[in-house]
Amino acid sequence: MSSAGTRRGPGCSSLPAGGRWADIARDLRELLCDKTVVTRDADAVLAVLAADGVRLSAPAIDVAALGALMIPGLPAPDVPSLRESLGLPATDQDEAQHIADIFEALLVRIAEYDDLTLDRLHLHATEAEWPFAPLFAPARNVRLRGDIPVRRLDLPELQFLRDRPREEELEPTGSIEDIADSAVQEILGPGGSLSGIISGFERRVQQEQMAEAVAHAINESGQLLVEAGTGTGKSLAYLVP
Repeated sequence: MSSAGTRRGPGCSSLPAGGRWADIARDLRELLCDKTVVTRDADAVLAVLAADGVRLSAPAIDVAALGALMIPGLPAPDVPSLRESLGLPATDQDEAQHIADIFEALLVRIAEYDDLTLDRLHLHATEAEWPFAPLFAPARNVRLRGDIPVRRLDLPELQFLRDRPREEELEPTGSIEDIADSAVQEILGPGGSLSGIISGFERRVQQEQMAEAVAHAINESGQLLVEAGTGTGKSLAYLVP
């Protein structure tokens, strides 16, 4: 286990062999005190400790959960996958030291983000009551960047977190112009506009038929119930008209 201040705790081999659990539990409580503990499979670790009378006053950070958030496409939430995905060399050491290495690498990865992204991550992680929310605090990462060399990202990667201008809502025009089948064909049919702007656009006859049926329902101010299988292209079929 390792504290959130990246102070490395003892590895498994450092614990007293054959000691009385009461003594070991007391030493653990004194060591951990009010520190945030970093581990893997945090829920299971906390349950084992609590069952033996060791309850932590601070939440535990699970490097597997944090890694799954910070490493898109993480193959598995285990030590080998986390080390490989973070570019850490394989070493022969106990799991506690592996977890410390992984956590420190994740801290560096977090510090690479711009302050806007970090601020949003911190806000949403706090709202979700994630135990690792404090790691995203911009002020904390400013200090970290001053201590270690950190590669900064040029632009926010999480662009979807930015505030975006909202378009004005559409207002009814009063026009009741019918949608002709030919207009649908000009978009979805052979040589239609979509085939010119979407690479590999595939013509689907059932999609065209559905789109024409949707257009007729719109023209008649009616309703339409359609059953269409996978691959029909239902989204475009009802959006195009």
